[in-house]
Amino acid sequence: MVSTLLDRIGEWNPQLFRELKGRLKPRNLGLAAGISLLGQLLVFLFYQAQLPALYEETHRLCIGNPPPDWKGYVGGANPPNNFCLRDAAKVILPDSLNWQLWWLDLFTGLSIIAIFALLVGGVYLLIADLSNEERRGTFGFIRLSPRSTFSVLSGKILGVPALLYVFVGLMLPLNFYAAIAAKVSLPLVFGFYGILAAACIFFYSASLLYGLVSAGLGSFQAWLGSGLVLGFLWAMTLFFLSQGNSPSYTPLDWVLPFSPTNALNYVVSTAPHSLDKIGYGNVKNFAQLTWFDWRIFDRAATAYSFMFANFALWTYWAWQGLQRRYPNPNATVFSKSNSYWLSGSLIVATMGFALQQREWGEYERHLFDNFGVLLIFVLVLCLGLMAALSPQRPTLYDWARYRHQNPQYRRSLLKDLVWGEKSPATVAIALNLALMSILLFLGILLLPFKEFRLPALFGVLLTASMVLIYATIAQKVLMMKAQKRGIWATAVVGSAIVLPLICSLFLRLEPTRSFWLLSAFPTWAAEQATATTIFLTLLGQWTAITLANLQMSKQLRHAGESQTKVLLQDKTSNYVLN
Repeated sequence: MVSTLLDRIGEWNPQLFRELKGRLKPRNLGLAAGISLLGQLLVFLFYQAQLPALYEETHRLCIGNPPPDWKGYVGGANPPNNFCLRDAAKVILPDSLNWQLWWLDLFTGLSIIAIFALLVGGVYLLIADLSNEERRGTFGFIRLSPRSTFSVLSGKILGVPALLYVFVGLMLPLNFYAAIAAKVSLPLVFGFYGILAAACIFFYSASLLYGLVSAGLGSFQAWLGSGLVLGFLWAMTLFFLSQGNSPSYTPLDWVLPFSPTNALNYVVSTAPHSLDKIGYGNVKNFAQLTWFDWRIFDRAATAYSFMFANFALWTYWAWQGLQRRYPNPNATVFSKSNSYWLSGSLIVATMGFALQQREWGEYERHLFDNFGVLLIFVLVLCLGLMAALSPQRPTLYDWARYRHQNPQYRRSLLKDLVWGEKSPATVAIALNLALMSILLFLGILLLPFKEFRLPALFGVLLTASMVLIYATIAQKVLMMKAQKRGIWATAVVGSAIVLPLICSLFLRLEPTRSFWLLSAFPTWAAEQATATTIFLTLLGQWTAITLANLQMSKQLRHAGESQTKVLLQDKTSNYVLN
């Protein structure tokens, strides 16, 4: 039966058949099933151990009332409703235990284990498998096959973590039974399962793209990728378990919908207990989130819809990169046309969380600080676009030679710089910055910034100028003849960002000093700087940008002419010899 099923899978997706055939062996299946069942037993025993001990009179899981002569009464205080009633043998009466709350704890614990197993374990397995395929050279043969990118990579997503699916699948019966016994909303439980599946698709797609881009890291790339996911989920789980945590009311809240643990908030809230009694998963805090002042997260239906849409959007962008990078390892991760839509997507998604209001402080000040955080997002995105859009040195030189040999194309130089696949990325970075700056300008002009409006506008201009300087530096480093130019570009740009911060810390300069106008985070310095200082800073930045790009254009033109002369000399020599 299994072989017949695998044969049918092989007809539908040969890559999935290849992955499953190598993994779904009786020994592996037995180990996965044994570990899953043993793990469930240990989790069950762990929560059994959380029941009241012999010496405890009150406990979170008890629901009894103490007798009238109980010594715990103080000054006529109201009796506790979490008293543990016992029989003559000191055994707790079953009716005095809150079994629904106990089953809720078990359901939550199993759900969190499933999240970590699927996301952290799956990301590690996919990146490690990709690294092994690249090292053995088998991935090159897979690329030569006529199968589509979607067929091959979806086969890996479904097949590589197959044993993890078995591990988690065997947990589902106990998990679902615990949800029924806890009397939580079953439609929301199914919604949580769906969000977990959507999260797996997104994280697995992103991990494949990361594995294709960072192939030079070797075995370390799997540990790095899964470690980042582990750190993110650990922070999100602490946020879920800590009842007092609340959103930051900043653009940083954009990361919250990426964690399936936040979908558990709504499931937990349907249990027949007060949130104070439960002690975790406080949906009231998560429900305070707003996006463009829309209270999306105060209802489970709209919150789940937003999370599904969020995963769908960023999964789409991950697959845009996969569709380009898988067939051609030397291609840029994104096309320049796609990068403009990607920038717009990110700035709109994060700006929605920047408009949130806090219950304390001035809203105008909070808006200004939030837009400063938004500009940090812009910086990080543009640093990523530098790596995603910059072609390799041979490609750049081929482009320069091609344009030099074909003068008729000079009239379309601007078009080539904006849309071309092989041209330098500096103009595309500038256009992405212009697009994001326009959206930020609209927000600054329409929102009640009051006295912070002008510093916010200056902050956008200064940040855009610094990003263009970093992009120019990165492009010049990528044109060097040195080995591992990508690592060199990362190191140089990273130093340009970090060193001013280190110097300011040693000099004990406050963020409002003019020195910070030349850093990667000039927004708060623009609040205190004079208009003359800001104007001179912008003038100096744009002078440096112009001169550096003119010199880079001259270098490319000279390289194209040199390559053309070499080719012409070779052709002439061959003609004379013949």
